Amino acid sequence: MEPQQEVSPYRTLRAIFTVLCALLLLAGVIVPPTVALVHFVARQEQEARATHTPPNFIGPLAPIRPGPARPAAIRTPEITVPERHYKIIPIEPSSGGSDHYALTVQECHREGEVINCVAKATNNTDASTTMRFEFGNVVDDEGNAYHAHVYETMDSFKLLPGVPTNVPFQIQDPHLNVKKVNIEINLEWHGYVLDGSRITFKDIPVQ
Repeated sequence: MEPQQEVSPYRTLRAIFTVLCALLLLAGVIVPPTVALVHFVARQEQEARATHTPPNFIGPLAPIRPGPARPAAIRTPEITVPERHYKIIPIEPSSGGSDHYALTVQECHREGEVINCVAKATNNTDASTTMRFEFGNVVDDEGNAYHAHVYETMDSFKLLPGVPTNVPFQIQDPHLNVKKVNIEINLEWHGYVLDGSRITFKDIPVQ
């Protein structure tokens, strides 16, 4: 048995239109548009066979134009805050002090309404000891008086022999035009108040 050939949709449509036109002609009706439609279907069939594309019974379509290209994503630049480096200007005491230790103020700088400072204490003896700091009056160059305190409520530091140790402290001073401060510090050395335990630093620059 021979395999059945697939019936082309063009052939079916053309047969329908041919029969329709024949009936209308037999009835005495002239139908040029119908005949033109049959020829159009035939042309579509030939083009489809040549290009292997589905038939287009609607007629030519407008070309599809590409839409506007999407703008490239804008990358937000990374903002990096440069690390500030403060100049170390050691300030020696203007009064007070002892041979048991050395104490200097290294630097002070402003952060908002707070002035952060770092002092450096060195144990000049041959044994470890503790030094307790009690900050007294702080007067800036505008005459405003405040009180300073050590960071994290920690006012006692362990000092090793001959090892400089940083002692950070803060001053609550909201006056932004202050350029210098004066500080008075009371010390206890290994639990004792030594002679010269009240130390004064004058004209400490505020960076």
